[in-house]
Amino acid sequence: HHDLGKSITGGNVYRGKDAPELEGAFLYGDLTTGQVYALWVDEATKQATANRLVLEKGTPIFTFGEDDDGETYFSTQ
Repeated sequence: HHDLGKSITGGNVYRGKDAPELEGAFLYGDLTTGQVYALWVDEATKQATANRLVLEKGTPIFTFGEDDDGETYFSTQ
């Protein structure tokens, strides 16, 4: 819903080791607010089980990437 975000930038499923609390979450951001969210989905039912704000307002997020260790990065320009 647009009350939460204006322009969603899709990310990736987190598989890194630096933030174990995010393991298996789909990370995505809002270009307009710079907020980053983590979404967990139950694979059996294909239903969202949790959606949490993990980074409050920042700079616009344009893209996400992942390194060889599964760590997620995002670009603000």
